[in-house]
Order: sequence, then structure tokens, then C-alpha cells
Amino acid sequence: MSSMLSAAAAFLNRTNISQNYTILSPGQTVSPPSNSGLPSLPVGPPFQAGLWNIQAAQHKLNGKRVSVWTFEKRSAEMDKLGVQAKETVLEVLKTEAAALGRLRHPSILEMVEPLEETRSTLTFATEPLTSSLQQVIPTSSMHSRNTDVSNELDEIEIQKGILQLSKGLAFLHQSAKLVHTNITPYTVLINQSGDWKLGGLSQTIPLTRPDGTPTRWEFPESHSSLPYYVQRNFDFMAPEYAIDEQITTSSDMFSLGCLLYVVHNKGSPPFRNHSSIATLKSNMQHTVQLKGMEGWDPDLRGLITQLVTRSPTHPIPRPTPETIASHTFFNSLPISTLNFLERSNFASKPREEKIAFMKGLTSVLDKFSRSLRERKILSALLEEMKDPYLLPSILPNVFVISNDLSPQQFASRVLPSLKPLFAVKEPPQNMMTLLDNLTMLQEKTDKAVFKEHVLPLVYNALESEHVVVQERALKTVPDLCETIDYAEVQSVLFPRVA
Repeated sequence: MSSMLSAAAAFLNRTNISQNYTILSPGQTVSPPSNSGLPSLPVGPPFQAGLWNIQAAQHKLNGKRVSVWTFEKRSAEMDKLGVQAKETVLEVLKTEAAALGRLRHPSILEMVEPLEETRSTLTFATEPLTSSLQQVIPTSSMHSRNTDVSNELDEIEIQKGILQLSKGLAFLHQSAKLVHTNITPYTVLINQSGDWKLGGLSQTIPLTRPDGTPTRWEFPESHSSLPYYVQRNFDFMAPEYAIDEQITTSSDMFSLGCLLYVVHNKGSPPFRNHSSIATLKSNMQHTVQLKGMEGWDPDLRGLITQLVTRSPTHPIPRPTPETIASHTFFNSLPISTLNFLERSNFASKPREEKIAFMKGLTSVLDKFSRSLRERKILSALLEEMKDPYLLPSILPNVFVISNDLSPQQFASRVLPSLKPLFAVKEPPQNMMTLLDNLTMLQEKTDKAVFKEHVLPLVYNALESEHVVVQERALKTVPDLCETIDYAEVQSVLFPRVA
């Protein structure tokens, strides 16, 4: 009887996600599907986003990577709650998942598999994630002990992330007609490409009701009986909403300013309101006094001062999601470089401008962290290698970044894009660049792969119609004779040299 009950329980808890995806073990390296544009990174540890447990998983058939979000209805934390509180928690979590399924934008967390509910769990799947923003803020109280050092933030990643969140907010405000109302480090997720994504959509407020009239303001209550994650965070709440009873999109920009302050202040917000309207009023009643910004970059201080204000319009209007990008804080060469490389932007540029950009990129790569070079820039470059006319200017950048890759990373990320080029003779500049990096290619590939895929490059170059290519290939021969099999040298290489 007990075995029958166990089998029945297992059947009732079975979901489409559990049947079609395999949960991956931390540290496991799994290659993404070809042409996914994603790096082949070791699987990170599970992490928490509020009440959700998030684990890496892979589709059993197509190999697609996802993050599986699971909420256990029967947990120690849930057991402490009353019946009404449990119902509220479930309602909020379901609302959050439903919003992700409904709202689609590159800066909003992408849902891959819809919410499924069993007797004991809620579960859904999103794009692959590495952490919440809270976990990568150095020395913050939630900074993950398991966080990869390469995931930690630098200033360029913060600037890029704020601009990505702004684009998500512009979509929420203009297209979805919603106010997020709960932007915090806990509700911002970081995906496998290092992009910042808006999550935590359970607390959004529509600007208008179904009949077209403005949404009625409701008092922002805080209940000690409920987990923090299913309630708005008063430390990031705009004063015009909490005090003046206004529902306005500008409130999200106040929260974004608090977020920008937090990532520069070791995880501490500008104000500790302790879930209390009275304390929030005390901190915000007349003017906002921001402390702890001494020594910060003047442009950073200026932007935060414009965002974290008592009024959305005085002394000057807060920046909007559409105007914030023009602030001097974002006026830097690395940010303009990343903007140029964005798929929608890059595709619209004429070929001559793309070539000029790629030629200049090599000289600025050292301004980016290794993480940004590998996750953002390399991914963009590999995607653009489909255009043969861009290859002579793209390849030098690819090889500069590849110097920092391990042989395993190079084999999974870069080599698949290079293999078709080893047999292509035109334009000759491609062969010249590949030959210039032959030593690195040999160091990054095992002997069998080098023999099968890379050596044909040398053979094709020796038979090239271009004398300069032949000469460059001949210069590689002495070193090759010392490193490849004698039989290969005697039967294949020497006949072509002769």
C-alpha cells in the first residue's frame, strides 16, 4: 500500500518540466546548443530569488539551457504561516509567473516554460541565469559565498545594467502601461550573458483601470506575518507613492536611483525605512539628504541626486527611462562600444562603419573586464562572423579575447565558428590573420583537432594564388615540423612545400 501511495504522489507531482529537463549539477560544464551565442560555462550553484529556488537545467532532446524556478509549498517557512498568509504567498508567486509569461521584452526576464502547479510545488523555467543582482554586490549581506569572482560587478557592467533596466521600464511604462513599484537588487536577475533583467513583477500597478479611469491609490501596507519577498520594499519606495498617494511612472526611476546607490554602497540603501511609512515620511518629508557619496564619481553622484528626490518634478524632473541614457554618467567609450555592438543597432550600420569600428575595437578591449569581453563582446563578434567581408577586421579581436580562454572554452565557443574558415581562400586577409595566430590555435586545440581542422589552413595557404599568403604559410613550416607527426610532415606537408 505504501509503495502505491508513493507512486501516486510521484505521479501527481510530475510536471512537463521535470519530464523534459535534466537538473544540472554545480560545476558541471555543458556545451550550449550550436549557434546559441551563449558561452559554455560551468554550471553555477542553485540560488534563491526570494522564495524561489533556482537551478540550472538542460532540455533532454535539444540541449537548450534554462533555469528552473521551484517553490516548495511544504517548507519550514511556509509551515510557520497561517492559512490566509499561505494563500497570499501563493497568489503573489502565481501573479509573478503569470506576468513573466505575458510581458515580453529583451530587458524583462524571459519565461521559457509556463508555470505548473502540483500538490507540493510551483515551477516554471526561464532563460539561463547566474544570480540575482543582490548576490553579486561585493560585501553586501547577501553576497553569495558561491558567486564566481568573474561575475562580480565593475563600473561598466553597472552602467550597462542600468541602461538595460531603463529599456525594460520604458516598455512597462509606455507599452504595458504599468508601474513596477518594486525594483530592488532582489528583483533584478543576471542571465548567462551578463545582462540585467527585470523580474519581481508581482507588485506592478496598472496606470488605468479596465474602464479607462486612473487606478485608485491604495495604502502600501506591510505585514510582519508575510515573507519580505511578497511585499513591496519600503527602502526603495518613492515618496510620492507612499506619502502623496500618487501613482506615476517616475516612481520607478526613484527606485532605480536607489538601486544605483546600493550597488556602489556595499548593498546598503540610501534610507532604512524598516517597512514603516512613518519612518519613510521622516526620511522624506521635506528634502532628501543623501549621505556616503563622498569620493564617488561626480557624474554618478549627479545622476543619483537627480533620481532620488522628494518630488518627481522638483527642483527638476527626474530623468525618464527614455532620457537617462543621455546623462554624462553613461558618456564613456566602453558604453558606446557595447551600444554599437547591440544586435539591433549593429545590423542597421553600413558595412564601412562596421569595418572601421572593428578595426578600432582591438585598441579598447583592455578597458573591459574579462567577463564582459568573453560574455558580451566575444558573443557579438562570433555572431557577426557570418559576413565574410567583416572577417578580416573581426578576427583580430576574436583572437585577442581568445588568449584568455582555456582550451576547453576555446574549443566550445570559438573553434566551431573558425572551422569553416580554415578551408576558405578568399579574401586572403582571412588566411593571413589565421596564420598569424597559428601558434595560439595549436596551443588551444588538441593534436587530433589541430591535424583534422587547422592544418588544412596551412595546406590551402601554401597553394594560394596570392604570393604574400604563400610566404606567410612558409614561415610557419619550421615550427610545424617540430610539433606535428613526422608522417604528416613527410607525406602531406613536404609535398606541398616542394
